[in-house]
Amino acid sequence: MDDIAKSISESVSGTLQFAEGMANSEQIRSSLYHGASLNVTQSVWRNTIGDPKTAKSKAPVPVIPQLAQRLEAHRVRCGNPVAGPIFANSVGHPLDLNACYQREMKDVLKRAGISWHGWHGFRRGLASNLNRLGVDDSVIQRILRHSTVATTQNHYIKTASPDAIAAMKQFSEALLCSNCAPDGSLKVKGSVQ
Repeated sequence: MDDIAKSISESVSGTLQFAEGMANSEQIRSSLYHGASLNVTQSVWRNTIGDPKTAKSKAPVPVIPQLAQRLEAHRVRCGNPVAGPIFANSVGHPLDLNACYQREMKDVLKRAGISWHGWHGFRRGLASNLNRLGVDDSVIQRILRHSTVATTQNHYIKTASPDAIAAMKQFSEALLCSNCAPDGSLKVKGSVQ
């Protein structure tokens, strides 16, 4: 694969992780992309290929239009394959994103003073952004294909400082009306109801 094609493949693969919450180890076969969804068929970690971690990991992943465009362009550039991984290296094996990081990104990020925290940050970013948009945590769980909503809440949804500031402002405003009970009745200060 020439440098331009490799760069495009890695860019689309990164977009897939950002926009769809795919895990670094999840691989999609070309035959399982249908335009509206992706089906994860394998877990690939370095040279180890196996099944996805859980049954929920095999659930279809909805594809947003921006990603559908990139996937279609990538498929055309690769000769419209009907088999094999969507993101393949030069010998047709699944692309190893950790090798991509080591080979293409590590030195660039270091020179730019940017610390790398791994590909999983894309999944956390997706979960946190969906949460900020008001998407229910159980829906975020299904998008990320976690087996429990607790995993999504405890390890993936991260509230940023602006969220905490907004929450405290809302709390402050509620205290200004501390003599108003939630049901609209008047509370007597100092009493427990």
